[in-house]
Amino acid sequence: MRKVSKWDGPYLIQFKDADILPELLSNRKLRETIDVIHADSNGKNYRVYSKINDKKLQQLIVKELGLTTNQVQVTYTKLYTFV
Repeated sequence: MRKVSKWDGPYLIQFKDADILPELLSNRKLRETIDVIHADSNGKNYRVYSKINDKKLQQLIVKELGLTTNQVQVTYTKLYTFV
């Protein structure tokens, strides 16, 4: 039986067309929902694990940071397995 983890992902969060890049981790609700694996130096891309799926995560980011759905993209990124 597969053990269900409370964290799903990894997901790639990308910000685009935002006049000012939001500080993702300055929001308490987002900090409680995601675990950042990597953030690039320009603040536009984050690789995270999340307690919610990609669609719900995008909706939460849009709501909490006052963005439009065109300004944030959340996609599932599969980890590669080598044989």
